[in-house]
This record gives sequence, structure tokens and C-alpha cells, in this order.
Amino acid sequence: MDFPGYSIVSEIGRGGMATVYRARQVMLDREVALKVLNRALSAEPSNAQRFLQEARMLASLEHPNVVSVYDVGVTPDGSYYFSMQLLEGGDFSARLQRGVSEAEVVRVLTAVADALAYAHARGYVHRDVTPSNILFDTEDKPRLTDFGIALAMAMSSRITASGLSVGTSHYMSPEQARGGEVDPRSDIYSLGVVTYEALTGHTPFRGADSFAVAYAHVYEPVPPLPEALSKWQPLVDRSLAKNPEDRFQDCAAFTAALRRIAFAGRNLDAAPPTRADADAPTRVILRPRERPVANVEATPVEAVAEAPDVKVSRDTPTLRRKRPKASSDAAAADAPTVPYLRRPAALADAGKSPAIEPPVEAPQAAPQRRWLGPVLALLGVVLAVGAIGLWRLSHRAPAPDAVATQTAPETQATATPVTPAASTESPAPELGAEVDSTDATVIDDPMATPQTSSDGLDTAAQQTVIDPVKALLALARNDIAERRYSSPPGRNALDRYRLVQRFEPNNADARSGIEQVAGIYLRLADEAAGDDDPSLWLGYLQRADELAQQFKVTAVSEGAASRRAARLKQLLDAAEVAATAWNRDEAVRLYERALTLDPTQRDAKEGLAQAKR
Repeated sequence: MDFPGYSIVSEIGRGGMATVYRARQVMLDREVALKVLNRALSAEPSNAQRFLQEARMLASLEHPNVVSVYDVGVTPDGSYYFSMQLLEGGDFSARLQRGVSEAEVVRVLTAVADALAYAHARGYVHRDVTPSNILFDTEDKPRLTDFGIALAMAMSSRITASGLSVGTSHYMSPEQARGGEVDPRSDIYSLGVVTYEALTGHTPFRGADSFAVAYAHVYEPVPPLPEALSKWQPLVDRSLAKNPEDRFQDCAAFTAALRRIAFAGRNLDAAPPTRADADAPTRVILRPRERPVANVEATPVEAVAEAPDVKVSRDTPTLRRKRPKASSDAAAADAPTVPYLRRPAALADAGKSPAIEPPVEAPQAAPQRRWLGPVLALLGVVLAVGAIGLWRLSHRAPAPDAVATQTAPETQATATPVTPAASTESPAPELGAEVDSTDATVIDDPMATPQTSSDGLDTAAQQTVIDPVKALLALARNDIAERRYSSPPGRNALDRYRLVQRFEPNNADARSGIEQVAGIYLRLADEAAGDDDPSLWLGYLQRADELAQQFKVTAVSEGAASRRAARLKQLLDAAEVAATAWNRDEAVRLYERALTLDPTQRDAKEGLAQAKR
């Protein structure tokens, strides 16, 4: 391979769309990372456009936590490439395998969130935020990279068509899994998955294949964190909300919530954690089967390498603690339903949520004003109780006649269940909400047994996405319209039709679609029949024949055979004319071309031998 101005040193990595090389930029005498689009994908214009779109997008993002692009171009033989900053500090995925401290997690997530916020403000959605796409430079600064499937929100639908499911399945938002429209909140979901993995050592949803994982993102609840990590649960829950409206609405809100938890009790105006903070002896995120809670504050980083992986099964029961029949809010606060909503002991007695506002040390008042604090606290309690009473009065249950007139659609449209007046439970409130710590009336525990009364809905029983078979068929039709017949892998019409057949082996639409794809390659062969170079014609014809043989498409198989025979006869006739005219070179060329179509053809073998004499 020859790239003007660059010399290839070695291969760094290879993916489904591109290969990255370590190269030297000759004029500037510096080492760079050279990303080259795979030749097999260059034939389809949409792939080349998406590749160049990534280069232009990265070049427009001048941010300290986004990889820098230096140059972009295409070689005379049609190889697309761009050069970018060479990052030799490894990726976040490798660091997670070794184990990282909480300070390191906060440092990296803050940097990535800042980079995403910068991209979002300029109209870009990354759509593939994963630990492998978070690299580190020589100064150990996190850099977000691989914008290969990023969406420019104003981009032509020809390149970023709605209905194309793109992204890495373990980090894909529910709307991505459905092939729906995405916006910056989709990246926030992926960032939440990275957060979960950084804390636990594994992603929240796993399955036998990518579709099973995507299904879990859409349907399954977020698995609770280990109890030692429960302070992070509100952040994870909100980031991984199925509905984008329930997530953090921007990266700034995510970062603020992250810092509220990480720096609880400290000055939130302080600078974000530095590398020095990350090296401090803070708590290390381990992945043992049984985490020793008493020692988590002093576990060295080296211990992580020896910790066994956690094996989590969907069938593993969730431990629940029965709520005591307490007569006070303080007693209720110490009786959580599920581990991930448990309040830290230091805050339980005060009735405060660790996810809302960390405790801030108040300046000491003068001795003569020591009475001021208790008086203000008492006044706050009185006002809060009065507000609760007014609220309950205004939300009193309607009369039976009014209830009877409510329709089912109106009931289903109510998204927020109301806690019955007799309830005394006090789970941690949602991140980012303005909550009075003295108010014990909050939204019910979402993981508790679903209510059957009119106060709430069993949301787990509500259908939230369309039929996956219908969705796959729609995506496959869109792939055909965009000329993604059998590539890129996993995101093309043929693969989607085959996936439909895994659900419904006798699905007529899937069968018809596969026949259509095979027929398209036969048509492409006809369109390339007049080219001087027969390789393209032969490639399309062989692809059509392969699909016809694999899926028993008789019409296409017969069509490919008849076209091959007609071309073979044409070549043999032309070779015989050339041999008769003593044009040996032309005769040899034509006989050899005939043998590429049928290596066993006797007339072609004999004619070639005679022409070479």
C-alpha cells in the first residue's frame, strides 16, 4: 500500500470498516495513526462517504478530549484514508480489565462527558461510546475517538438513514437498538453503560448474541449494583432510563450528578480530579464474587488483577428486605426495598438523599446566634408539613363517578404513579430533582411489586417497542434502498432477513427478501457485462450464484448458469477467430479468460495450448 506523504510502520488494529496503521508523516517527521477504509467497503459510495464524514467531523472538533485529525485523502487506486493523533496510552477497556479506582473512573467519565457535550453543541451524536473508544495520550489524558458512525443531526438521510441500527450492542441505547431516531441523550445512555461497567467490571446487559443484548436494552430493567456501590445507583438508573425523556437531558447534568456523588461533603466548585487524585489510595472497583465491604476503602490497585470475575445470571434472585411497620419517617428511611436504593448510614438518620445534594459544612455562627439553626430547622419542618398537607388535599382521590368515566388510554398516559397517603417508605429520590429532605412522600420503589390499584401501573407489562420481526423487515427494506445488500456485516439486508428467519423460519417476507437480494446481484452482473475488465461482472455473478445455491433460489441459479454459458461461448468464439487470424496474444488472452469462468472447459484448454505453441 502506498499513501502519498506517509510510510507505513506497522498495523495497530483492524475492524469491520477500517484498519489503523502506525505510520510516519514524512514531511513533518512525526508518527501518526493512519486509518484506512477497507477495500471491500470502498465500492459502495455510502461507506466512503461515512468514512470521510468521520474525518471531517473529527477535524471540526478541536477539544482536548477528542482525538486530533491531521490529514484526509484518497489514493489513485481508490483507498480512502485519514491521519490522526497517535495515542499510545492504551484504551479504557484494558484499564477496566486491570481495575481502576473511583477517582480514575470519575476523571475519565468527566473528560468523556465534556468531549460529548462539545460534540453535541456542534450538532453531532457519537452513537458508539464504549471503553474501547476512549484512548489515552502520552500525558494520560482521555481522548474520545472513533466517530465512524457518528450522526450529524443535519446530515443527509442518504448517509444516516433512519431505521439503520448502528452502534456496539452492549452500549447501544434502546432507540438505537430499534433503529429509531437518536439525539445526544443516546450518548448519555451509552455513557451510563460505561459507568456501570467501570463500577462492576461488566456491562449491565449480556446475551448469547447482539440481538439478545439489544433486546435486553429495550425490555430488561437495569440490574442493581452491589450494595457497596449503591450510592451510584441513582446515577446509573437515570442514565439508563429506557425513555430518553427520563434520562439526563445533557452531559452537563450527568457530570454534575457524577460529581455530587463522588465529592459528597466536599466543595463542588473544586476542580475535577486529576491524575494525581486517581493515583491516590482511594477505593478500588473490584470484581470479586463476594466483595468484602469492610476493606473496600484501602484495597490496592494490584489486588484487582487477582480478583475473579463476577458471574451474574438473570435468574439470580434479588435480595429484598421487608419494610417494618414503622410509625415514623426515620424508621422508614432505614428500611429500603432493594439494595441499590439503600441510603448510607451516615445520612439515613438525617433523612437526606446522597444523590441530590451532598452535605455542606455550614460556617460556625457567633455564640449569641446558636439558637438560629434549630429555629430555622423547626420552621422548615412546619412549612414542609403544611405543604404536604395542601398537596394531599389537592390530590385527593376523585369521586367514584369521576373514576368510572376515565378511559383506559387516559390511564395509560399517566407516567408517574402517585404514592398512597398511608405509605411510609422513603427510597432515594431521583437525581437532579429538587427535593425537600423532610418530605417522606416520594415516588414508589420502581423495583417493588407492581401495584394493582388505581394509584399506579404495572409498567413491566406495558409494550414499549414494536414487534422485532416487523422492525427487522423494515430495516432490511431500508438497507436495500441504501444499497446495503450484504455488507457491512450485521447491518445489511441479507443479515436482517436471515435474523428474521431465526424468529420465524417460514416468514414469507424474509424469504422473498433473500430472493430479491440474490436477484439484485444478478442484475448488477448484467449492468457490468459491458466493462472491459470482466472481474466486476464475474464477482457479481458469483455472488448471485452463491446466494442462489445457499438459499435454493432456483430462478437466480438458472439465470447465473445461462449467463455464464453465454459469456463462455462468446469468449471461445472470439478466441477461435483470433487464432485463425494468427493473433496469438489475443487468442491466449481470450482462452485464459474463458478458463476463469470454467477451469474444466476442454475446448478452452486445447485452444490455449495450441495458441501458445
